[in-house]
Amino acid sequence: MRQTSSAASIVVKETFPLWGILFLILFSMKVMAIGMVANWSWWLVTAPLWAPTVLAFSVSGFFALMMGAIALVGLTIAWFVNRR
Repeated sequence: MRQTSSAASIVVKETFPLWGILFLILFSMKVMAIGMVANWSWWLVTAPLWAPTVLAFSVSGFFALMMGAIALVGLTIAWFVNRR
């Protein structure tokens, strides 16, 4: 017997591991001294592994700082208005 549900279901799709494959390509080129990648720093070669995480935390941190600044301005305005 087939059961149906009216609740929304969550669909998880596997994504293509683009960053991992890019790292493997750059790593191979660095180790085999192919092209200009051979002269790159290891920081650049390993960037596909850590850069997405750093970017995500940077964007999140920026928005958190902006929300804090907005809250601080709002509290300051409220303090001046209620100070009388």
